[in-house]
Amino acid sequence: MITLGIIGVVAALTIPSLIQSYNKKIIETKLLKFYSIMNNAIALSEIDNGDKTLWDYWISDVNLPEGGKLNQTEASDKKFKEYLEP
Repeated sequence: MITLGIIGVVAALTIPSLIQSYNKKIIETKLLKFYSIMNNAIALSEIDNGDKTLWDYWISDVNLPEGGKLNQTEASDKKFKEYLEP
């Protein structure tokens, strides 16, 4: 009975750190996958659109819809669709 108690205490002390370490590894893996996908998308887009340092990130008045206003989300979506979505 004492042995089971000692095993329980040791498990109670070690399991939270194991879970935390596991969750940290999951987050790192997801971030690595995201960065890999985005870097590949940018590399492929550079083939079609030229060097990324020359990309036009700004929305000019010429590209605005008829109302003449475009919020930041719409502008970001437009540039995402232009450079990264294909």
